[in-house]
Amino acid sequence: MDQTPLPFEYISGRTYALKGDKTVWAKSVRSGWDKRQATLMFTVFADGIMRLKPIIIFKGSADPAQQARHYGDEQKLYDSRVLVWYNKKGYANTEVLLRWIDEQLIPAFNPHGPRLQPVGTGISRPWNPSIVALDAARFHRGDDVLEKLRAHDIVPSLIPGGCTGLVQVLDVAVNKPFKGILRNVLDENMETLGEEALNALDDATDSAVGRKRILMTHAVGEAWERFSHGTGGGITRKAFRQVGMSLPIDGSLDQELKIKGIQDVVIGDWRRETRAGLIPPEDQDNEMAEDGDNVEITERDDL
Repeated sequence: MDQTPLPFEYISGRTYALKGDKTVWAKSVRSGWDKRQATLMFTVFADGIMRLKPIIIFKGSADPAQQARHYGDEQKLYDSRVLVWYNKKGYANTEVLLRWIDEQLIPAFNPHGPRLQPVGTGISRPWNPSIVALDAARFHRGDDVLEKLRAHDIVPSLIPGGCTGLVQVLDVAVNKPFKGILRNVLDENMETLGEEALNALDDATDSAVGRKRILMTHAVGEAWERFSHGTGGGITRKAFRQVGMSLPIDGSLDQELKIKGIQDVVIGDWRRETRAGLIPPEDQDNEMAEDGDNVEITERDDL
């Protein structure tokens, strides 16, 4: 899962004119529009199946009663292929993340309801912990978030700062093609709307802002559908394998690893090799020492 800024300026610095026109007027962005952003939040899975709708976080009250009062009629026009949430700044935060875990992640990992505990506690179906990769933003690693994930057998894999462009699947392979599709959809919409409608979108009135939100939900919904039903599944599956998140843990397919800027990556069987170099070779076959066995620990200069 990842979040990415979604510019609220619908026209995105582009303009249109008839072929042959000697003068093309470039429309400037109204002051503040280019800084007014929403946040797009979406989740992908290692099998390439797009189970969850993208979430658009708009600036507004997080209180449902306030939302119904201010956005009730507008909400009826939002695209059904996306979810729309609000908060004061239009950014993801701890409250948004906890809601995402409860309403999206847990049901996706547990479509048949809560898992029972491991053997010995009345389990009625296989117990398979899940893993979710998140960048190490502060609100991704808060105690409330980590406790909720662990309570549902979801292991958080936090990607250190500076590494998301290397091993975060959305940054590595998904964001760029999806935003390319979104840009094309926006261009198509501009052609369909016509000049008068586009001029109306530039107003600073509440109704114009509402129309922008509505149009953005439809653009994101259409772009996500094209991505999901097009090359998105294959791109996602390949990226998960290239960063190693869906490869066998025994190292048998390490040749598929492909990390930008790093050649010939080999991880191997981490279950054996996490202690390699600490346990002498003659003892490595006896990973589980009997009680009372003595294991000599040697130091390495290159650790």
